[in-house]
Amino acid sequence: MYIKNIKNIFFSFEMLFVLFLLSGAIKSERFLSWLPIDLTVLMLLLSVAVGFYFFLKRNLKLRLSKHMLITSILVGCFFIWVSVSVLWSLAADYALYKALNILALGGWSFFAGIFIVGSSIERVKRFFSLVAIFGVIFSIQFIFLGSEYDLGNEYDQYSVLQNLSNDYIRTSIIISTTLLLFSIYYFTPINKSYSENIFLLLIQLYLLIIVFSLGAKGPLLALFVSYIVLFLYFRTPQNKAFNFRKTIKYFIFFAGIYYLMSLIDYEQFRTIDRFNDLIVNPATEQEFGGRIWLSSIALNMWEESPIIGKGIGSYGLHAFSQDLRAYPHNIFTETMGELGLIGLLFLGAIFFVTLRMVPRSNDLMFIIPYVALIFYFITAQFSSSLSDHRLLFTLLGIVSASSIYLSKPKSNKTFKDNQKQPHLNPT
Repeated sequence: MYIKNIKNIFFSFEMLFVLFLLSGAIKSERFLSWLPIDLTVLMLLLSVAVGFYFFLKRNLKLRLSKHMLITSILVGCFFIWVSVSVLWSLAADYALYKALNILALGGWSFFAGIFIVGSSIERVKRFFSLVAIFGVIFSIQFIFLGSEYDLGNEYDQYSVLQNLSNDYIRTSIIISTTLLLFSIYYFTPINKSYSENIFLLLIQLYLLIIVFSLGAKGPLLALFVSYIVLFLYFRTPQNKAFNFRKTIKYFIFFAGIYYLMSLIDYEQFRTIDRFNDLIVNPATEQEFGGRIWLSSIALNMWEESPIIGKGIGSYGLHAFSQDLRAYPHNIFTETMGELGLIGLLFLGAIFFVTLRMVPRSNDLMFIIPYVALIFYFITAQFSSSLSDHRLLFTLLGIVSASSIYLSKPKSNKTFKDNQKQPHLNPT
């Protein structure tokens, strides 16, 4: 039974799809240097091929709900606007490159999320199981390679952060996602054994220490907001099964462990240390000031062209006078500067429909993607570009499809009962 479950997880479309989503964080691994093709392109082609086979088996039929249709139309309109904005973008080369990346990578992420992963609850479970597994693998690699570098130099070429993803923020996002998944499962009021609860507490503590050590402030802030959303969700009147006493014990436990470990070596918790520096002496935090400066450039672009924006991929020209990959590290200011008010309205409508209009459920397989979507929505305000938010587009699709994969199949009992009823002879 267990072997069959493992086979279903690792030999599935979801395995290829998760590898595609995380390929940006994996392809810098040295053991993959022999690949003659970019890992992202390879995983995209393989997942598209397997996804096409999935639709062939279903005779190219799609399961649609009202919310899936609305979200799909809005996302399609947003992608069309991205494509059209190439026409007036001053970026000669990067505009087309960025538009194609958004359409191919973001488009496939959303399409596969809503129509393939979101087609059944089993696929959704496999997807999040694999995300958690890869997050644990990232954390283990962090531990084993930690002795080979100095954490104080996050951009050292031999550091584990470079080995993991060339981006300590991306690494922190992946591990934070795994921590959030374990936390949601721990807090969800379902039957769990004592040993299972102990394991969940220990794995969360382990992942939390790593998040504290990586030094990325944005993912930690997104994690904090996601926990607030999770607790507010559980504290609503219809969720009376939430164990408040368990929550208090949970935070006392982590606060105590954090306090004891901070007495040993406070400097190891670089994330907390950087937050402390930001609060005490914000002038020394050059990265924070740099983010504000980058966003101000995007807002200046929006002021110059408020309706249609300056065109996709044009940010680099305005910020650095070069046709290169550059972005303000905020999905909304980036959209405002490059795609104008029209692009902003499309993007805002997508999030509004998904977060506000999709019917909510107390099922674990709704709570997980919904809270994870909140997490990635927050991280999108601090890092990466529109072309990088593959997991965000995937979660938009999965949450939109929740009314389909959580719906119970109609039973044939009523039909059979009607067949057993005696029929009157009209003659």
